[in-house]
Amino acid sequence: VSQNKAKPYVFLSYSREDANLPVLKEIRKCLEENGIEYFMDTKDIRGGMNYINAIVDAIAKCELVLFVASNNSYKSRALNELLVAHRKNKPVLSYVIDKSEMPDNEYFLVGMYNYMESDECDVPHSLIPAIEEMLVSNMKYMLEFD
Repeated sequence: VSQNKAKPYVFLSYSREDANLPVLKEIRKCLEENGIEYFMDTKDIRGGMNYINAIVDAIAKCELVLFVASNNSYKSRALNELLVAHRKNKPVLSYVIDKSEMPDNEYFLVGMYNYMESDECDVPHSLIPAIEEMLVSNMKYMLEFD
């Protein structure tokens, strides 16, 4: 992903255990079909790069973190990504892909305002309007304070 201010992008946070699930592939396809750039570790971090620095830098430069929430992600490094997003004041959209219950620590970080469950919507096509709205509102906020 081109990490510059001219083109906003989404940081895709997920558990590696969920990487091959059809829903995650569908999310990526929807982002691509709608021209929404995204950062994904397996796509954007190449051999020899410092993994932690690349993740922190990508979160710092993104406009939105899309957290693909699941039982697996609640036990993964994805929670560390949420902590970085929280410290960097990045908006987070949490998208629950299974029937898992969000732990209190993540609920505290993400909150109810940016939360969707996959069974409530056309998976994952209804994510696109929510992502676009959050990107636009965050860009307006950034322009007001630049």
